[in-house]
Amino acid sequence: MTDLRLRGKQIEARIKDAIAEAVSKAEIGKPSEIEKEARAILTRPLKRQAEMLFAPLTAQVIYNSFEGEIKRLKRRRCTEADLAPTIEQIKDLRKVLPIALRKAIDEMRKRLPRHGGPGRTSALTKEQKIDACEQIATMQKTKATSLPDTFEIVAETFRAKDIQVSARTIKRVWENRRELYA
Repeated sequence: MTDLRLRGKQIEARIKDAIAEAVSKAEIGKPSEIEKEARAILTRPLKRQAEMLFAPLTAQVIYNSFEGEIKRLKRRRCTEADLAPTIEQIKDLRKVLPIALRKAIDEMRKRLPRHGGPGRTSALTKEQKIDACEQIATMQKTKATSLPDTFEIVAETFRAKDIQVSARTIKRVWENRRELYA
């Protein structure tokens, strides 16, 4: 049997076929799993769109990673035997492809803004927090009460002003007092 030299387009076609096979046989996940992961990226429900989105994207990433090798093989006009190791490398990707995709999706998810609003509003304004810290500092200078009792006394003074706060809230304000004066 003679070794036929392959042309550039034939080499590219064989590699693209190998990539398509690797992507299709890789167990990337069920459409429902892909949909859950894609919801972090897109807002509306997906099913078929998720499959249509991830397969070509994955194939393109693999193709781009082998682009240098493809150019090298095209220049040489290699034989089937020369092309076989590259195709085997691509086929071996189907084992690591699901893991790599999950990691990439996790990285994407971390870069996305979080859902929801600004969070719970503070029970006290900045001025009230400063006032609470000053009251605690004054009481601690006199050493008349222990720190937990001081928090409760300051909370009571705010409750007398119809501002519902707990001793725990006052404690948090005291612990974060450096942020008030920064």
